[in-house]
Amino acid sequence: MGDLDLSSNLIKELPVSIFKDLHSLQILNLSQNPLDHIHPGQFNHLIQLRSLGLEEVEIPNIQTSMFHHMDNLSYIYFKKFQYCSYAPHVRKCKPNSFEDLVANVVLRVSVWVMAFINCFGNLFVNGMRTVLRAENILHALCIKVLCCADCLMGVYLFFVGVFDVKFRGEYNKNAKLWMDSLECRIIGFLAILSSEVSVMLLTYLTMEKFLVILFPFSHLRPSKCQTFTVLTSIWLLGISIAAVHLLNEEMFGNYYGHNGVCFPLHFECLEKLIAKGYSTGIFLGDICHWT
Repeated sequence: MGDLDLSSNLIKELPVSIFKDLHSLQILNLSQNPLDHIHPGQFNHLIQLRSLGLEEVEIPNIQTSMFHHMDNLSYIYFKKFQYCSYAPHVRKCKPNSFEDLVANVVLRVSVWVMAFINCFGNLFVNGMRTVLRAENILHALCIKVLCCADCLMGVYLFFVGVFDVKFRGEYNKNAKLWMDSLECRIIGFLAILSSEVSVMLLTYLTMEKFLVILFPFSHLRPSKCQTFTVLTSIWLLGISIAAVHLLNEEMFGNYYGHNGVCFPLHFECLEKLIAKGYSTGIFLGDICHWT
């Protein structure tokens, strides 16, 4: 048998050994079936398979070992592009071929431009704030610390650009390895640290200015000691927010490794509930700070 089409048959479960005698099967289509589970060894006997259709099939237990026995597999069709990273040896994977980390030229150029503007701009402001004497030294200090936090986002974008160049044309082969890597976790940590510290610092500066405007003749301005305490607390809180899930992978899973840019956008069913809740909490917290 060379071609087996089982699509749209309302199949909810496949016996583990259902394909064990189909060694010569080349095309298998299981698309549009409400499968509840695919056994890790479901396709181990399909050594000649060239095309596998799994469109509109949820695979909550997906893992690389499901597909690595099929050395001849050239085409695979999933429901979600995230699944493609679990079949890195397959030449064509849909809905996304995953050939590059950054999808197109416009995005690549934007990443490098924004990284340069961010890093150079913040370093320039920091330098000028250091050279020029400010009337309000504590406010100038807060601005310089804010620039440092913002600069981390530029560093993050810079490394996204670097790894895009490194994996150019063969990202599909390295996607899973990259998303599980220490480098991915580090730059994801930097991105969250940058955004959280920046938001908290801006909130603090806004509140400080609001109180000064509201009570212009009072002595509500923070002292040097208070300012240092607030800045230190903000950085410690930012580090805690960005690092807490790195200390408990069993609870949070690979928090930063669910997409190629290593930024925790947790909305897929594959992701742990606590990770989704944590990301939602960060997002809502940032909104509250801004409002």
